[in-house]
Amino acid sequence: MSRCVIISACPVSPELAEALRPDDFIIACDAGYRNCAPLGRRPNIIVGDFDTAPCPEQQDDDIIVLPHVKDDTDTEYAAKLVSEKGFDEVLLLGGLGGRRVEHTLANLCTGLGLEQRGVRTTLLDERSRITYVMPGETRVGLHHHLHPQRCAGGGGDHRRLNAAALAGTFRSLPA
Repeated sequence: MSRCVIISACPVSPELAEALRPDDFIIACDAGYRNCAPLGRRPNIIVGDFDTAPCPEQQDDDIIVLPHVKDDTDTEYAAKLVSEKGFDEVLLLGGLGGRRVEHTLANLCTGLGLEQRGVRTTLLDERSRITYVMPGETRVGLHHHLHPQRCAGGGGDHRRLNAAALAGTFRSLPA
């Protein structure tokens, strides 16, 4: 199984390095490249419009500079690369919390878009681990997961949601 780790810009603690595997392929999104040092890793690719951090020095083709005006977040662009490169698992770090709630919501939808394309996705921070349960799937022993009918609360208890669904869109990369 090949896994890609997408690292976004919300600060991450060094303890999250325990979630990394030696053979992970790492894509850092914009200022997310700053999160690689506390994790003890170097990104394989950096993507971004660099509106939140200066563009680091380029080495080979490991940096993809995106336009400032675009329909997707830098993290969603990274997710599209993951899909194109054929990874079957994603761990998203630095994608929850932060000052802009719309980025957290966009990251949740991006994770759902990956799941809909058969890429098992986990969003992780120091307090939460979010995975997706798709229609027809059953999982046992997971807490804090998103599901169209159920939402896990603290301590693993489940609370019923009425008429709630998380939906996202996922468009292909432009040619």
